Amino acid sequence: MDPLMHHARTRPIGRVARPSPSRRALASLVITIGILSRLALGAGLLDLTQPRPNGSEVLEGPAVHFPYPPATPFPVEVTITNLWPSAATHGGRITAEILIRNLGKEPIAIPASQDFANVPMAGKKDRRILGVELELAHPHGSKPIRFHIGVAVGSASVPGSMITLDPQETLLIRAGGSLTPTWRWHEAGLDTDVVSAKVIVGEEFIEDERYAIKNWSEKAVSRNKASFTWARSDQ
Repeated sequence: MDPLMHHARTRPIGRVARPSPSRRALASLVITIGILSRLALGAGLLDLTQPRPNGSEVLEGPAVHFPYPPATPFPVEVTITNLWPSAATHGGRITAEILIRNLGKEPIAIPASQDFANVPMAGKKDRRILGVELELAHPHGSKPIRFHIGVAVGSASVPGSMITLDPQETLLIRAGGSLTPTWRWHEAGLDTDVVSAKVIVGEEFIEDERYAIKNWSEKAVSRNKASFTWARSDQ
């Protein structure tokens, strides 16, 4: 007979078996390791470079009312972990991977859907838009160029459209876009050079009954910079 089963069958009725201190310590260690592993691995990858569903190719911007409402805190740390290619022209594309970490004391919701045709529809609750922007600076340019490279939408009414980040939990986001905005450097006659890049992340919160911004978050700027060689197409 299995000794464990025998022990269970001969245990006196009416007594509750309590785990030994060593077993309680082991269970606590297993739970702790699980939590730390989840924090280390994060909530996974949000890939905004994937093809969007039919009818979701373009996200129409929500209406904006004046005066602007005050920004809400967005307690995340943004780190650029990868940027490619290492060289590109204004006609090329750029892709960035960033790691965001929840520095707050409460969970936060990150929009994670690219179903622009259905998720932002009026009547859904807690609608929001995540924007990922890239800011490029040429060493001889007059001012940086800033443009969107990724957008996601989410709603509490649409299961799976948002990712919840617990305190200190991380999420890897991949976003990419065209370098067409850097055409102004070409027009200004700037030469091929190494340009610096930083990423800005923020959220916009949409009213429940109409497609208009009711509030937005503070912008979270990457704590580091990346670089690549921007090349003139005629050089």
